[in-house]
Amino acid sequence: MNQIYSLRYGTVPIVRATGGLDDTIEAFDIEHGTGTGFKFAEYTGAAMVRSVRQALHLFMDERIWRRIQLNGMAKDFSWKGSAVEYVKVTPRRAPYGACRLYQSRFQWRRRQETKSLLQHLIKLIDKRRRRLPW
Repeated sequence: MNQIYSLRYGTVPIVRATGGLDDTIEAFDIEHGTGTGFKFAEYTGAAMVRSVRQALHLFMDERIWRRIQLNGMAKDFSWKGSAVEYVKVTPRRAPYGACRLYQSRFQWRRRQETKSLLQHLIKLIDKRRRRLPW
């Protein structure tokens, strides 16, 4: 669960690709600008150090680092999203019109909340980045 909290607040995770960590974190792809963090598969210190070095290298480029943060903050792990996905998979459980109404109402609200949250977090990140000694 901690990686989900990290994504929500703009902390870029570095994880070993196992279980739920592997399911929730997408390795960052610099060519396409997709992904939410850094993963390593081998259970070795060298593999972890490689991932940390890659993260530090990309941290130096503010534009790329912000892209990784925004990718993570845009992820939706809420029950609302899960409920909508559940309804898509099991259409017989609820009438189609009710599902569409539920989905559209929460999509609009989520977009508004996410937009204002991201704007606020970007301001905080900029303030804190200026305070870094290095």
